[in-house]
Amino acid sequence: MSVQATIIELLRRLQAERQLSLLFITHNLALVRSIAQSVVVLSKGRVVESGPVARVFERPEDPYTARLMEDVPKLPRAG
Repeated sequence: MSVQATIIELLRRLQAERQLSLLFITHNLALVRSIAQSVVVLSKGRVVESGPVARVFERPEDPYTARLMEDVPKLPRAG
């Protein structure tokens, strides 16, 4: 297991056990999708979009957010 995965699992456990709120600042969109409930997208230091992760990632409203989502590598679907 990678160090990052180990730390994320520890943080998830602590979050659940102690009902913590966590703030992550990252460029890793896969991590955001896997751990966050809500997201704030910044461009040049300004908030361009915010909301629930699923909504922002699947139906981005801001062009900058849409470009970010287009650049995320996607695995081909099975079948």
